[in-house]
Amino acid sequence: NVILRYALGGRFYTTTCVVRAYRREALDALDLESDGKEIHLEILSKALSLGLTIEEIPATLTGRKKGKSKFRLRKTSISHLLFSVVERPMMLFGAIGLLLIAAGLVDGAYIIYKWQTATLNPNRPLMTLLVLLLLGGVQVLAFGFLAVEIGMLRRMMNRLSSQNRLLHKSLEDLRKRREG
Repeated sequence: NVILRYALGGRFYTTTCVVRAYRREALDALDLESDGKEIHLEILSKALSLGLTIEEIPATLTGRKKGKSKFRLRKTSISHLLFSVVERPMMLFGAIGLLLIAAGLVDGAYIIYKWQTATLNPNRPLMTLLVLLLLGGVQVLAFGFLAVEIGMLRRMMNRLSSQNRLLHKSLEDLRKRREG
């Protein structure tokens, strides 16, 4: 829930709760693709991209008294992490890119230390490692920025698709009223 909360902009505390209420018009505006347990994440994501108002009502959850849970830790964790990367790609790309850049800076500091103490061995590929780490980090960060742009385009396409679907539905309703 903590990772999903961040992926959805920090607005929700229980994103995996399956007890939700939606207005019919809101669901009609969404182009939903999921049909399994992950649909609640898709609804939240697409509703946010359309600018719909979402309210979270606190509830007290109690333990299961009957039946057996269908929850599978591995499958659910993987799908939620993938969803988080799709929603906020800089979570992954930013962390990896900054880690690589930090490792490059540590390597650079080590090279300077070795040079200052006159113990730098020219046969060790430290400078090559420094360049690879820094360039790799910058490149991964650039991939992250591209992924953010693609995500913004995806949200814009969701909005346009929703507007198109609602317009089509309005035209169908108008045609039925004229015929009937």
